[in-house]
Order: sequence, then C-alpha cells, then structure tokens
Amino acid sequence: MCNDSNSKRRYKDELTSSKAVTKLNLLGSQPTQEQKLVFSPELHVTPTTAPAFLVHAEDDSTSLVGNSIAYYSALVKNKVPAQLLIYQKGGHGFAMYNKEQNEYWLPAAIKWMRLNNFLKP
Repeated sequence: MCNDSNSKRRYKDELTSSKAVTKLNLLGSQPTQEQKLVFSPELHVTPTTAPAFLVHAEDDSTSLVGNSIAYYSALVKNKVPAQLLIYQKGGHGFAMYNKEQNEYWLPAAIKWMRLNNFLKP
C-alpha cells in the first residue's frame, strides 16, 4: 500500500485516458484515492523492481504515453535498469511491429537485454 503523503501528491489522474476501459474494469466508475494509489505502478518502484524495456507510441489514445514516461522516470530515480522507446506514431496495440513507422522494436529490446547481460551475445 501507498501510505506516505509524498506518494499521494504524486498520483496524477491525467495519466489515464478517458477512453481506457481497463481503469473502469479494474477500479469501477468511482475509484477512491487509495485505490488509485495502490494501482499506480510508478508509485511502487523500488531499487528491487524488475528492469524494464518499455515501448510506447506518442499517439496512443488508449494508454497514454505519460504512463510509460512516469514509470521510466521512477525506474531511473531508483537506479533500476530501464530503457524507454517512444514512437511518434503507432497508436495502441501495434505488437512487435509498428507499421506506422515501418519498424520492429524487438531488435532494440534484444540489444538492451544483451547490454544488461540478460542475454548472451
């Protein structure tokens, strides 16, 4: 749980898209402040959080890019290995190939995994 007042000040409703049904499905139509805090991953990053390679499109209107930026910032602050790849275009759910930019992001993820010794060269 997130009980410190500092965390409560950091939660931002604007990180959630009004189009996203996941928040509604997870928390209901009128979530409490405590529920929002509990389900805000960027508020729960510690130095022992798992490393992350994040991929997002800036024009994703379902899952706002601010979520990935906030999570990445928390990882960096806690010295957790992380990389954030943001595409200008791609929308939501482009999987491993962003057809808007004609690019596969998996090669970048593999390089990052090798850099961090998660994969052998």
